[in-house]
Amino acid sequence: MTERCARGAKTFGLLTGLAAGLLLVAPAAAQTDMLNEDIALCQSAPENRIGGAAIGECLEAVSDTLDARIEAEIGELSDLWCTDRDQRSMRETQTAWSRMRDEECGLVARSPDNTPSYVNGAACRVLLARQRLTALRFVSTYANPLCPDYRLDDAASRRGVPAPGETVAIDDSRFSWRLAGTAAEPVLEALDSERGTTLSRPLDCTFCDGEDDNCSADGIFVMQEEEASDRPLLFAVCHAGAHSQRLTLFDPKLSGLDPVLEVTGAYYLEWEVANGLRVTPDGDPQKARSWPSYLTGE
Repeated sequence: MTERCARGAKTFGLLTGLAAGLLLVAPAAAQTDMLNEDIALCQSAPENRIGGAAIGECLEAVSDTLDARIEAEIGELSDLWCTDRDQRSMRETQTAWSRMRDEECGLVARSPDNTPSYVNGAACRVLLARQRLTALRFVSTYANPLCPDYRLDDAASRRGVPAPGETVAIDDSRFSWRLAGTAAEPVLEALDSERGTTLSRPLDCTFCDGEDDNCSADGIFVMQEEEASDRPLLFAVCHAGAHSQRLTLFDPKLSGLDPVLEVTGAYYLEWEVANGLRVTPDGDPQKARSWPSYLTGE
């Protein structure tokens, strides 16, 4: 018998052995043990007693269940990462893994493209899915990114049109703020009780309320880091020109009322405070900006 024929006979024997429920490989790895259990369960199901392709279909169903668990694990991990780069890496590695599994298990299934190889191909998908789940759980257990922890201070924020002249205290901080000037030309003031100083900055915009023109996003807002509440940040969201909406962020303790971030949307802005401040102009994630800037890789 030639080497090629011998190899072919050996492969066919492995395939038919798997279809008969024999161990896939010798090492007693956890995923392999579980795969053998999956095969045994599929074989024991009354509807699969005919064997053959029915075992492969049963294993494909197991693979689908594992894939749903993988997607759930990926969903939970997406909340772990605070930078766009890390979130993108997680998505890209999942896509690459899925492509790799399709290719590798596809090779098995079409070699030589008969019923035993179909069963082996389905078993391959189950085995690699279990390995992927183990890897994701390792990441979930041991990855511990250092993310900033900011919260929106609702008590010190004013949505819509802030009341002119109202001095708004910021808890756990020496700062307070108020809106001076006129409705057409508002001026933001930051008051420092420790130094007895008042900083002023014209905003060059107007505030509005209601649902039209995304006015519900307007206002003056305060955000604080949980471990540095004595350093509040202020940001004003208002309308500039005929249609534009602008967000300007200030760090009074370190930068006074010189903007540390300014983003303008041609028509509207979306913003959120989570790990930091993220601002998306006109719904375009490619133009998103953040503070701290490393969250979006700036």
